[in-house]
Amino acid sequence: YRLYDLIDKCKPINLPSMEEKPKIFIVQACRGEDTDSGVKLHAVNNGSSCTQVDFIASQAENFTHPEHADLLVLMSSHYGCKAYRKHGSWLIQELGNVIERLEAKPCSIFDIIIQTNNAVAKRETSKGLKQIPSFYSTFTKQLYFD
Repeated sequence: YRLYDLIDKCKPINLPSMEEKPKIFIVQACRGEDTDSGVKLHAVNNGSSCTQVDFIASQAENFTHPEHADLLVLMSSHYGCKAYRKHGSWLIQELGNVIERLEAKPCSIFDIIIQTNNAVAKRETSKGLKQIPSFYSTFTKQLYFD
C-alpha cells in the first residue's frame, strides 16, 4: 500500500466507526536518499509565547467534522531523507524508550513525539549523519495516555 491509500481507507466516509476517533500511523521507512550532517546550534531566548484559541461552543450548531480530521502521521525521517537503524529503527527504539520512561501521567501524544524526536536527534551514524523524525497532525483534541 501507499501511505495515503491506507489513510483514505480509514476516513470516516469509508470506515464510519472511525469518526471523531484518533487515527495514528507510524511509518518506519526512508523518505529519500538525502543525508543530514547536522548543524551547530547557539542558544537564543527570544521570549516569544503563543496562545491557542479554542473552538467557541456557540459555533457547534452547524459544525460538520472534516473527513481528514483526527489524523496523526509520524514518519521516521524528514521528507527526502534517509532513516537509519542499528539493532532496529532509531524511531521505534526511542519511541519505546520514551513510553517506558513516562513519569508525568496523563501524557500528551505530542509530548511523547517531541521527546522521541529529541532522542533521535541526539543520535548519529558512525559517519556523523543525523536523522529527525517528522509528523503532521489534524487532531482536533488532545490525546493523552495514562
